[in-house]
Amino acid sequence: MQSGQWRPIREVELVAGTPPGGGQDRPARALIEVLEKFGLVGQTVRLTNIPGRGGGNAWDYLRTKGGDPHVLAVNSPTIISNKLLGVSDFDYDALTPIANLYTEYPIFIVRSDSSIANVGELMRRLKADAGKVRIALATAIGNTNHIALARLTRHAGGDVRALKIDVFDSARYAIAHVVEGKAELGTITAVSAVPELEKGQLRATLINAVRAATDKSRKLGQG
Repeated sequence: MQSGQWRPIREVELVAGTPPGGGQDRPARALIEVLEKFGLVGQTVRLTNIPGRGGGNAWDYLRTKGGDPHVLAVNSPTIISNKLLGVSDFDYDALTPIANLYTEYPIFIVRSDSSIANVGELMRRLKADAGKVRIALATAIGNTNHIALARLTRHAGGDVRALKIDVFDSARYAIAHVVEGKAELGTITAVSAVPELEKGQLRATLINAVRAATDKSRKLGQG
């Protein structure tokens, strides 16, 4: 450690914008585990879950802690899209980025007994009538999962504005919606669906949707 480098002098609070088990919660817990295991902070680290508005509620809370280096938050791209869509007036320029620790891939999931057997069938359905495919999305309109869905729909020739989407504060809630048959398709972060995929309750239609869909559609003669 360099001389004069800042060190926390009391408990550190790490804020996650999803409920326990959600896309921001899991990496936050993994980070805390590493920090404590290797004694990198020298103070306890407390996790605070503040779900809602695609992380917007958590960032609103962070805004009240201006100037306090003992409060940090796990971020996601919705910090940009929330402002653009008018969900929040919080400008990401007011935040200080510290580190980019990981990358998440979107996954499109269906029930194991779904008639959507592959990406080709999904694209045919979206093209024919995008509004007839009920979709569970986490965690906010305008996020990367939504963008992947919109680009896939547009590439298929479907009407993006016709999409019927139920938005959930956590991928775990969106997954449950699909498992229960209340939505036909789930668009979430890939790692969130691992338990249900391993149990055979769900099937992955595609991962890293935008690139995979483009490649697949070309092979099907739809590109």
